Amino acid sequence: MDNKKKKKSFKLPTAYTVLLIITAIIAIVSHFIPGAIPASLSDFIMAPINGLNNSIDIAIFVLLIGGFLGITT
Repeated sequence: MDNKKKKKSFKLPTAYTVLLIITAIIAIVSHFIPGAIPASLSDFIMAPINGLNNSIDIAIFVLLIGGFLGITT
């Protein structure tokens, strides 16, 4: 019987976790920068939604090109 403890290996966080952490850090730091408009909680929550809303044209274009290439090949 081997009772050796397995050493946990370090797992990198997902891309969504990294983006969430960076967004939270920037929202907090915006309160300490003079001359900057502090980010509120609603700004932090709405950031991904506003980002998707502003880039929906590019997302649809990429989907259309992918569909076109999928049909032609």
